[in-house]
Amino acid sequence: MELITEVKKIICKHAVLDIDESELNINTDLVGDLGINSISLILIIIDLEEKFEISIDEDEVDFNLLTEFKYLNDTVERLVKMKEN
Repeated sequence: MELITEVKKIICKHAVLDIDESELNINTDLVGDLGINSISLILIIIDLEEKFEISIDEDEVDFNLLTEFKYLNDTVERLVKMKEN
């Protein structure tokens, strides 16, 4: 399964609104569009870290941008590629 699909599943699992994965796109704002709060965002990060066996550290990531789907997905992709190399 594609990485982006897995990221979408994890996000939808924690969204306040009942949203289908197909409704997420690179412009989706997790807070504004999905009603994700800070606790849910932390749970999303934890789930992503466990799923992909990565560590999303504040030294390497701008946590203010993690509410943007594109940035979050790109971050996960980058960390997964780094892990594989």
